[in-house]
Amino acid sequence: MPKNSNFKKYLGLLVIMFCLPVVSFAQLIEIDLPKFGLPETDISTVAANVVNYVAGIISTIAVLVIIYGAFIYLSSGGNQEQAEKAKKIITYAIIGLVVVGLAWVVVTAVARIF
Repeated sequence: MPKNSNFKKYLGLLVIMFCLPVVSFAQLIEIDLPKFGLPETDISTVAANVVNYVAGIISTIAVLVIIYGAFIYLSSGGNQEQAEKAKKIITYAIIGLVVVGLAWVVVTAVARIF
C-alpha cells in the first residue's frame, strides 16, 4: 500500500510540474478575437440601456392603462362600482409609473457613479 501512495504523490507532483508552466505562459499569448460588430461597453452602461428600454415600454403600457381607466370612468354612467373600479385602475397605473420612474432614477444614478 505505501508503494501505491508514493506513486500517487510522484504522479501528482509531475502533473503539477508540467501544468503550471503552461498556465503561466497562457498570459503571454495575445489572441486577436473578432469583435462581431459589438460595442465594448461596461456593465453599468448595459444596465442603464436595458432599464431605459424597459422603462419606456412599461411607461407606455401604464399610460394606456390610465386611458383605459379613464374610459371606464367616463362610461360608468353613474354606476358606483364601475367608477370605483376605474379609480383603482388609474391609481395602480400611476403607482406603476412612479415605481418605474424611481427605478430609472436609481439605475441612472448608480450608472453615473460607477
